[in-house]
Amino acid sequence: MVKIVTDSTADVPPDLAPEVTVVPCFVEFGASSYLDGVDITREQFYARLNATSVMPKTAAPGVGVFEETYRRAAGDADELIALHAASTLSSLVHTAKLAARMVAPERIAVFDSETVSMGLGWLSIAAARAAQQGMSRENILELLDEMKTRAHIFAATDTLEFLRRSGRVGWASAMMGQVLNIKPIISLYRGVVKLIDRVRTRNRSVERLIELASGLGPLESLAVLHTTAYDAAVQLAQRLAFLAPPPIPVVEVTPVVGSHVGPNGLGLAVIVKRQT
Repeated sequence: MVKIVTDSTADVPPDLAPEVTVVPCFVEFGASSYLDGVDITREQFYARLNATSVMPKTAAPGVGVFEETYRRAAGDADELIALHAASTLSSLVHTAKLAARMVAPERIAVFDSETVSMGLGWLSIAAARAAQQGMSRENILELLDEMKTRAHIFAATDTLEFLRRSGRVGWASAMMGQVLNIKPIISLYRGVVKLIDRVRTRNRSVERLIELASGLGPLESLAVLHTTAYDAAVQLAQRLAFLAPPPIPVVEVTPVVGSHVGPNGLGLAVIVKRQT
């Protein structure tokens, strides 16, 4: 049997894939470091984010954390597939590969999802379901390789400040002077983050997200993402219900992702329906 491992940037709702093993990343506030989802909850993180001027930082777990997780997961499985956040945005894939070589390189395949949050979450869920159905590791990897070409993330943020300070996206600093007093709309596709629009109001940013999702055609999966904007996210999910089959999860994104987005963000994680 194939076991699926991901990391805490994936935002996988436990009820959708309880069999997926999650490696927690680190969130840092000043000198304090927390394991995402272990030492700090999302509620605690966002309360602190809103109450302090200290900008959080994020870090990948060390090789030893991955090694321990892989050894434990390999105990109940013949092979592992480790899906991790986009290598263009994080060192997770690199660290995971080092750990896999230390544990059992012939049994562990490390997969660069080229996405984050529920983009990675949807891939992890699909991989876990395929594994439960008895699909081979090679066939699951083929499924994931094709599926990630249909994975899109869109986000409407209040500011680019958090993304700029994270240093993960080079153009964010250059754009700061041009996006004051507007709501940036950004996309993530195949590991590349782009600023795709700039609007002036929250209502317009919501409408733009709906336009972007609708423009992709029939959807296989859809999740609504938010950072401290639950009510707005629920309303957005209701308006998008016609686009994708249920369930449409409403997910407050993990602190590791929220650190780069900031509060009051809305987003979508979309898997476009495969054309036959």
